[in-house]
Amino acid sequence: MDGAKMIGLTDRDIVEMFTLFSPLAYWRVDLDTGHVYGCEDFSRLFGLPHSDRPIDMIALASRIHPQDLVSVMEIFEAASTRPMSYQDVFQATADGRTYRYICAMGRFRAKPEGSGEIVGMTYEVPPHHYTHKARAEDV
Repeated sequence: MDGAKMIGLTDRDIVEMFTLFSPLAYWRVDLDTGHVYGCEDFSRLFGLPHSDRPIDMIALASRIHPQDLVSVMEIFEAASTRPMSYQDVFQATADGRTYRYICAMGRFRAKPEGSGEIVGMTYEVPPHHYTHKARAEDV
């Protein structure tokens, strides 16, 4: 039995506790088209204009710290080619000046037709969990 359920916590309790301090930004990647879709909080987290259309991947990649971009892309490629789940912490900026640590979690989800998709959530790691914030000048 799941530890949370064993002590009487529901899935809703867990999500509500998790979102008290850091908004969860949800996203989805359609593996057949390569399109990435994100909620409004996802766009805000990376300083991107929000739209119901696919996210501009060049603009998104430009927000990820150059030292982290290669590993982020490798993990994403691995999750796209075989069913797996992952969690990654990397630095990103919304304002082009200050980098914050971002945690992304994703997992493969099968679809009735096609190659499937990767669904996930991303959130900013609270600043008290790390001691160094990179600045754009550090890049």
